[in-house]
Amino acid sequence: MAWYCLFFIKKIMKKKEPINCPIDVFPEEIQTIIEAIHDVYGAPNDFYLLGILATASAAIGNSLYVTDKRGEKQKASIYGCIVSPPSSGKSPSIDWCLKPLAEIEEGYRAEYTKAMSKYLATPVEEREGEPQRETLYITDATTEALTERLSKNKTGIVLHMDELIKWLRDMNKYRSGSDDATFMHFWNYGSNVSLERVSKSLFCKNPFITIIGGTQPGRIEEFTKKHATDSGFFHRILFCYPESEIIDRNDKELKPIHYENYSRIIKEIHDIREWIETPKIIELSNDANGLLTAYSNNILRPAMRDNQKTNTLWCEYLGKLEQYCLRFSLILETLNRPAGGRADITIISEDTMEKAIKLTEYFKKMAARILDYTDELVLKGTDKIISDILPDGIVFTTGEAKKLMKEKTNIKSPNTLNIHLKKFSDILYEKQEHGVYIKIQQ
Repeated sequence: MAWYCLFFIKKIMKKKEPINCPIDVFPEEIQTIIEAIHDVYGAPNDFYLLGILATASAAIGNSLYVTDKRGEKQKASIYGCIVSPPSSGKSPSIDWCLKPLAEIEEGYRAEYTKAMSKYLATPVEEREGEPQRETLYITDATTEALTERLSKNKTGIVLHMDELIKWLRDMNKYRSGSDDATFMHFWNYGSNVSLERVSKSLFCKNPFITIIGGTQPGRIEEFTKKHATDSGFFHRILFCYPESEIIDRNDKELKPIHYENYSRIIKEIHDIREWIETPKIIELSNDANGLLTAYSNNILRPAMRDNQKTNTLWCEYLGKLEQYCLRFSLILETLNRPAGGRADITIISEDTMEKAIKLTEYFKKMAARILDYTDELVLKGTDKIISDILPDGIVFTTGEAKKLMKEKTNIKSPNTLNIHLKKFSDILYEKQEHGVYIKIQQ
């Protein structure tokens, strides 16, 4: 096992290729579905990767948790944002992925309407408990209304907002610093949310919510503004920012069997709620635990240490990705189980953990692209001067960089370079080995 961990981690460290969409983390049936949709509609596979992850996450809800060997527990909840220009297909892609959950919500509402009609038709003295409406799929709600819904829906909810900037702008609209803290509690495993209002008192024990939506590249900066980054809210968002373009439409038809198969898988996962009365905790296998530890200690945590003082935003984001890796393993293990066996999960396999790490690396690169996009707009002073003199895609040593600085700039302190390299590690530069870097091609 030890040799395999080392081999796998070194393989990750050596990868310098573009950000490829890892749909191979999904079972073959879902890969086939994604490829068929892409062939018809042309939107990037990345849109469906995040959309399906969010949908499966919400379908799992609070029915399953995952724990590592140390006892750290995580739920399947994710906050996801697709970044893409207008008319590139992000909204239709998310709609398609979430459709099975919207259908379940439609069924809940029909059942409630029927039960309420029967209740109201019953003489008052014979009524036994007013029917309660189950909720799974929401497209808009105030934080207070959402908290109230979550308090009545213990298994969880998905919030689908077409434009996530609206969600961000609406935060703390009426109460400074309150809403973003509530959403952070929603994301955390084991957090309880208690809201006291003049008219009501609300309490949620370990609420579950998955949030998915999109935004345009020109609005990314709002996600990295001081209030979002200082509070820790930004660090909980998984960004998907693939290369995309408006392509010509075609006359191909998506065969109904693809949606039927996809819907069946999602609804089977949702049905776990019917089989499990209390949340079930899934453990990592010894090999899966070893792989996660090796990945964390060789990839994530060294990068966190490198950025702890010079780039705290990136350091904190990597910390949340470590938690997301556990969450991905739970979602992928559930998706990869055969029909009828999803409620019987007892352990996360090594193969699933390898796929979860692959997903984590993908979202790490996407987050670096987001931060690079915003940093590019605000790169100033010595940071901009140093960045400008170092060529894209070329391996260089710190000695060579210092020589360039001496020849082409007026920067006197050689320590300025070390601070710059640490500050933009994994965003503008990738460390090859001690004293050797490559500037990521823009």
